[in-house]
Parts: sequence; structure tokens; C-alpha cells
Amino acid sequence: MSVIKRGFLYITRKRGRSILLLVIMFVAAVLTMLGLAIKSSADRQADAVRKSLANSFTIERDEAALQALVDKNGGAAKISPDKVPFISAAVMSRILKLDHITGYYSDYYDRGTSLLYVDVQLHPGSNADAIRRYQKNPAAFADLPFDLDQATFWMHIPSISYCNDSGLHEFFRNGAFALVQGRHIREGDVNKAVISTDLARRNNLSVGDTFTAEMRESSCVIGGDYNKIVGEPIKLEIVGLFDINFSQEASFETDTEGETYVQTAERELAENMIFSDPATELQIASIFRKYSGQTVNPEYETAPRNPVIFVDDPENLEAAISEVKAIQGIDWNYFTIKADDSTYKTAVRPLTQLGTISGVLIAIAVVG
Repeated sequence: MSVIKRGFLYITRKRGRSILLLVIMFVAAVLTMLGLAIKSSADRQADAVRKSLANSFTIERDEAALQALVDKNGGAAKISPDKVPFISAAVMSRILKLDHITGYYSDYYDRGTSLLYVDVQLHPGSNADAIRRYQKNPAAFADLPFDLDQATFWMHIPSISYCNDSGLHEFFRNGAFALVQGRHIREGDVNKAVISTDLARRNNLSVGDTFTAEMRESSCVIGGDYNKIVGEPIKLEIVGLFDINFSQEASFETDTEGETYVQTAERELAENMIFSDPATELQIASIFRKYSGQTVNPEYETAPRNPVIFVDDPENLEAAISEVKAIQGIDWNYFTIKADDSTYKTAVRPLTQLGTISGVLIAIAVVG
């Protein structure tokens, strides 16, 4: 009797057991194929993420060394900001011509230019909540003097990023923010802004509309007037709107009387983040420095702060870093280079978990 015939007779004679074995084998095969498919897809996506997010490094200021330099020259009040080592636009231009370098992202900011007052209603935070509680029960603030002008001022201070390309900001690269209308801030922009859809809805704004940004005396000098406008207000045109793809929980506390109040300030909320251009930062910096008695140096104001440099492939990261270190014009006593993989690690974590799950599925199928 042939093997095939014997097998057929066995299957037909013990039909229940045979069907059960076939089902088990089928399930095992499906689990194996599913696991392999998931693992293959996760590996491909992880490689794509690696190429897009693990391909940068940052030239960071050595804050300790810079502070020592400032202290040596009499402190921040006496040393002119442009006397502090910085990476000039000319040096950045040379960096961009190096092999494997594809571009860069940089914020352009200063203590004063970050305190920009805007005439829009921000997403409510601790200052709006403090005003609400004060108006509801002024007596509750009897032992803690409440400055309504101060709270109103801070209620209109957003988190502002003056940058060369908002699309290269970490939040857009890792998917936390997503542009849904218009375009990003780009090189050559003057008085442009990208805001959140939440901010747009609250103020009935859309792409093409404008809002006013201005400096107040309190942004320029300690103890300054919260209501006094310094310099000329600036009209910022909205060129793009972005959605926020995560939920930010505000911080709350409860006082001794059981009342809950908000601790997260307006400028710490993602909905209140505004992106603008370096030309606007230069205008604001000029107002700030002139009013506070400092020298305005356009070269310093337009110098990239902690620029993130992008390369064409992660494999070329070390070579690109070596070339940048050889560039003339950067005092490496005050700067360091750091390979940037934090965004990559955050983005690739779910894919790594998928790979683990697929491995478990394959193991179950094989053992089973």
C-alpha cells in the first residue's frame, strides 16, 4: 500500500483529529506569515524613519563656558551681546556648501524678543485663570497683592519661535504638529506667522489675515510699564495653520480652601505657539536693544542659535561632523556638536514595539 493511500485512510478514519491538526497548522502558518509581514513592514518603516530623523546634529552653545566669559567681562549688564562668540550667517553659508549637508534649522531668539505681546486671545492658562479668580473674589488676594496689568500682559505673551523654516522644527518633523493650511515659514519671509488652528478659531483668523505684535516696556527693562508700547507695532501676516496631534494636560493645584487653579502659563501651551521669521526677530531685537541702551548688531541678531544641521544619510553623519569641526570661524571653546537622535528614538519606539509583537507571534506559531 502506497504512502499516499495510507495517509488518506488515516485521515478518513480519524477525521476529527485530522481536522484539528489541519486547523492548528493553518493557524500556525497564518501567525507566522502575519508576524513576518509585520516585522518586515516595521523594519522598512524604521529604516525610513532613521533616514529622515536620525540624520542631523546640533551645534550647541556651551552655556557654562559662555557664562564664564560673561562673568569675566563684568556680567551680562556690561558685556555687549555681540561680543559673545556666535556662528555668523557667513559661517553657516560655508557649512551648507559642505558634502552631505542638505540644510539646517535654527531659532533666532533673545530674552527680550521672546516676550512679544500679541493682540489676540490666547488659549487660557494660569494668567487668565488668575484674572478670573480675582474678578470673582478680590478679597481672596488681600494677603497677596494682585497686579491686573501684569497678569493681562502675560496673558498675551505666546511662545514664539523665529526660525528659517518652520517645517524643520522638531514638532513638525516628529508629527506632533501638522500643517493643515497654507505654508511654512521660509527663507526670505518678512513679518509672516504660522499659528495653531486653535488660535485661529479663537480669534476668527485664517490664512491671509493679520494680527498685531508689539513690544511693551516691561519686555525691555525690569520693572517696566506693562501697558507702555515701545517702538512701532508690527503686523504679522498668517501664512499657515497647524493642528496639534497630541493632548497637552495643563497643571492644576488646589489651595487650602479647596479651589482648583491652573498653573500652566499661556506661553507654555502648544496651542499658543507661534512661528515667525528672522526678519521679524531683527525688528523686535532692534526695538529691545535701543530701548535698553544696547548696541544693535544685525550680524549677531541674524546669527543662527544652536542650529540643527541635516545630512543626506545617517551613514554620512560622522563625516559631516568632522568637516564642520574643520570649518574656520567657529570658536570650539564655546560650542559643542551633538548628534541628534532624540526625535528618531521617539518616533521609532512604536515600530520597535511592533517588531517585538511580530517576534512573539512567530515564536507562538513555531512553538505551537
